[in-house]
Amino acid sequence: MNFLAVLFMTQLLYVVGVGEVQDPELCVGLAFSLQYMRLTVFCWMLLMSHHITFKNNANLLPHVDTSIKTSFWKFSLIGWCSPGILLCISIFLQSSEFDYTLILNVTDFKRTNCWFLSRKPFIYGYALPVIILLLMIIVSFIRTAIVIRQTTSLQVQNKNLLR
Repeated sequence: MNFLAVLFMTQLLYVVGVGEVQDPELCVGLAFSLQYMRLTVFCWMLLMSHHITFKNNANLLPHVDTSIKTSFWKFSLIGWCSPGILLCISIFLQSSEFDYTLILNVTDFKRTNCWFLSRKPFIYGYALPVIILLLMIIVSFIRTAIVIRQTTSLQVQNKNLLR
């Protein structure tokens, strides 16, 4: 549900910010909100792949999770707070490029549709974390596929032994 909520909020922000936003403060808010939501989407994808890999172990049998409250709070904390930390880092990088006076250069908003204008904050605050998260997601899904393949081959071997 959190992943769907983030996707909905991201689409909503796209609809609001797709046109030319005239107000610079609104554009700054949209830029930060969009970056936060995009990072949150990737964090929730990583959490879902982690959950698939480690909660549904090699047995592939449904089991009752008694620690669902603690895992929910851990996942929520990671899924919603870690993108905020990454956003703060990119805001700091952006403001340090403008000598801590301007967060965004509002004169260039016409060509970028309310996105970070500098290269360094974009790379270190958005692109690099997204690439790292995507690599972690891919590794997690590969591990899950290996476990599922091993488990199903064991189940086929057990059926052959019973005959």
